[in-house]
Amino acid sequence: MRSPDDILRIGARVELRCGRIGGNRKRQRFRHCAECGVVFGPIGHLGRRFCSQACKVRAQTTGRRVLRRPTAEARAQRTVRYHVSAGTLIRPTRCEECGTESDRIEGAHFDYAEPLRVRWLCRSCHVLWDKREPKGGTVAVELVTTAASSPEPQIHATERPVCAASAQEEAA
Repeated sequence: MRSPDDILRIGARVELRCGRIGGNRKRQRFRHCAECGVVFGPIGHLGRRFCSQACKVRAQTTGRRVLRRPTAEARAQRTVRYHVSAGTLIRPTRCEECGTESDRIEGAHFDYAEPLRVRWLCRSCHVLWDKREPKGGTVAVELVTTAASSPEPQIHATERPVCAASAQEEAA
């Protein structure tokens, strides 16, 4: 049995003093388990962090992040990037809206369901176009104040969509 005087604590690791002075013998290394905190060892390699396989599995299964699926927007952007690099889709050097010549022309999607149907716009025109005609389920919101019984205004979403493309689909 080892006495507490034989154990030298240095930071997160615990080393056991070997009884010999000099020589080529390395000190045995002991560690605290990253999951349960128990001192274990001697360890064969310095990368070992857990005292047992059960602690390793428990540490790896807790706090695991859920993998997210790519959104329609990300899939459409990736498709355009692939076709531009493959040469099947050619990126122009002029903005379709204002005619500015630049090497930073962006592909602006009309609809993410049709990833290869894009307008080639400069950044400023792209931002303005997205504000004028937003994609997705954006609806107009209007503030309606009621009688004195409710001091806070109530928000009601109207059924009319903001973007022109959605209005045409709704009318059809």
